[in-house]
Amino acid sequence: MKLKATINNLQDYNKTLQDMYDGVRGFKHDFSNFIQALEGYAQTKDVKGIEAMCKSACKECQTINNLSVLNPKVVNDSAIYSLITSKFYLAQKENVTMNIDVNFDLKKLEIDTYKLCKVLGILLDNAIEASKNCEDKLVNVRFYCDKDLVSKFIVVENTYEDKNIDVVKIFEKGYSTKQEENDQHGLGLWNVMKMIKSDSKIKLTTEKGKLFVQRLEIY
Repeated sequence: MKLKATINNLQDYNKTLQDMYDGVRGFKHDFSNFIQALEGYAQTKDVKGIEAMCKSACKECQTINNLSVLNPKVVNDSAIYSLITSKFYLAQKENVTMNIDVNFDLKKLEIDTYKLCKVLGILLDNAIEASKNCEDKLVNVRFYCDKDLVSKFIVVENTYEDKNIDVVKIFEKGYSTKQEENDQHGLGLWNVMKMIKSDSKIKLTTEKGKLFVQRLEIY
C-alpha cells in the first residue's frame, strides 16, 4: 500500500515537473511578443493596456511558481501531497488559480492524517466550487505556524459570490447553497464539523469578507 502511494506521488510529481518545464518554455517563447506588445501600449501611453498585459503575465508566472510548491520535499506528507496535487489540477480544469504556501514541516502535524485529509478535501472542494463562478477565480491554501510555534494553521481562502452566506447555517445537516437537488448536498461541512468536534486538537473558524476564509488550527 505504501509502495503504491509512493508510485502515485512520483507520477504526480513527474506531471508537475513536466507542466513546469512546458510553462517556462512557453513563457520564454512568448516573451519577445509580450515585450513588443507592451512597447506598443507604452508608445501610445495606454496605461490600462499595460496594466492588463502585466496582470496576465504575472498570473502566468504565479501559476509556474505554484507548480514549484507541488514538491514532495515541500509538501512532505504523502497523503497531503497527493490531496493538494489532485485539488490543484481540479482547480486548473475549472480555470481557478490556486496559490499554495507551505511554511512548516507537515510531518510534525499531530493529528490523524486520514481525518485531516477528509476535512481539507471538503474545504478545498467547496472553495473551488464557490470560486469557479466568480470573475476572479481564486483559492489560497496556506500552511503556517504561530509565532510561538505552539499552534499550526491550515487556511483555505476563496473568492465567492454569495455575500449573504450564513457562516453558522452552512454547518447544519442538509443546508446547501446549491440550487440543484442532491442527497449529498449539505452534508460536506456538516461532516467536517462532526470530525472537528470529535477531536480536541483541532479547531475551525470561518470568516467572510473580501474572501471566504476557513481556518483550521491544530494544537
